[in-house]
Amino acid sequence: MPTFPFMKPSKRTLWHIAAWALYLLYQEMEEFIREGWEDKDLAYFFSMSITRILIFYLFYSLIWPRFLQAGRWPLLLLLAPLGILLFPALRYAIEEVAYPALLGFGNYKDPTVASYLRDNLFWRALPITAASLIVYLLEQRWEAQRRHRELLKEKTASELAFLRSQLNPHFLFNTLSYLHTEAIRVSPALADTVLELSDMLRYSLHSARKERAPIDEEVRLVHNYLAIFEKRFKGRFFVQFTAQGQALSQKVEPLLLIPFFENAFKHGLTSDPERPARFRLKVEPGRMHFSSFNYIRAKEKDAAGGIGLENVKRRLELCYPGRYNLAIVENKDTFKVDLKLKL
Repeated sequence: MPTFPFMKPSKRTLWHIAAWALYLLYQEMEEFIREGWEDKDLAYFFSMSITRILIFYLFYSLIWPRFLQAGRWPLLLLLAPLGILLFPALRYAIEEVAYPALLGFGNYKDPTVASYLRDNLFWRALPITAASLIVYLLEQRWEAQRRHRELLKEKTASELAFLRSQLNPHFLFNTLSYLHTEAIRVSPALADTVLELSDMLRYSLHSARKERAPIDEEVRLVHNYLAIFEKRFKGRFFVQFTAQGQALSQKVEPLLLIPFFENAFKHGLTSDPERPARFRLKVEPGRMHFSSFNYIRAKEKDAAGGIGLENVKRRLELCYPGRYNLAIVENKDTFKVDLKLKL
């Protein structure tokens, strides 16, 4: 966790620095009380300290985050022993190769690899590896709790904002029901559109109170949304949407996909049959993959991304930390989205 002069160190960095200072000073005080102090001890203190720190952060920053997860256990079982063996190897390289060449002395009377393995593997390498795992797991738990508190706080704020701006739903749906009845006399197509709009509003209203919604309901919402645009721009709306999978009953964050469609329809080109906007949803047990591609209208080339996409990014960060990958690629004429999500 490097810091720079113009960056304020994080609380986590300060905690690590303080913990290492106390631990290393304690180790050195123990050696001093037990055996006294010699000039060479400073060099040995440095080699032991730097080895401990390097092995700790090798596991803490690289091995545990990347391989301590389902499906990567074989690699972990291979890398963890190698990382542990690196402890005596580093100490040997510093104290029996670098020190004799630079300072004219080494550490052990019998400077063999076997002696370094015997003295360092069990009592030093394994404890520092275990400490890195404990610290990593504790920090992951604290981070998950922090995200949960932040999510609850934002959810409460969103609910308050929603309630303050909310129309009386009974009045709203009764009005739409009346408009639907009246529209049937004039235009059945218009009546269907009012009914689809009513379904969308009802779903949006109810899903705002849920933590998760079935994917098939989200797909139905998208189809209603597309139907309204198809009727509005009859013969001038060219959008392809496919939803595949046998696990559409799985649940996802509500209203997660709609902003991608809104963004494409607002800023993208949807009136050219040769260049339609394309959306694809593929669902598997425990996984969801959504992708989209659209051309950008010439006058909208500087405004492809909107508030809705920032909202989606924030919700993904809060609801699926470490479980999603969102790639948004915008160039001169096209806009692409690729979202992979572990449900």
